[in-house]
Amino acid sequence: PSFLPSFLPSFVPQPASSTMKQIELRLIPAPGQKPEFLATLELVQKTDPIPNLWEHMPAVVVLEGYTRDAWAMDTNVTTGTSWNHWQVESVDGRNKLPGFVKYLRDRQKTAYGRVGGAMM
Repeated sequence: PSFLPSFLPSFVPQPASSTMKQIELRLIPAPGQKPEFLATLELVQKTDPIPNLWEHMPAVVVLEGYTRDAWAMDTNVTTGTSWNHWQVESVDGRNKLPGFVKYLRDRQKTAYGRVGGAMM
């Protein structure tokens, strides 16, 4: 696994076997369409950057799209945007996440969505 900007997960395909909270990641493929399953994620890193934030995330997170815009790609404070980074793994065994990550990397884009009204 590796760190990626924004909420874009890295992947390490493994069968689900732990008791850690899992979050289902969905993607809206095009404006006006229903979100589609992308992956089931578990937190890999031992410490949460903000204590217990992962445990308070909703069970389903929907990615609204992807972009190259500076507000999403900037990992420092020059744009005034502050991002939390997590190292996660896909545990569903469907192997959809690697292709999505490759698509974003090849196009130098990052995915975004909202949780509780806040952009992520």
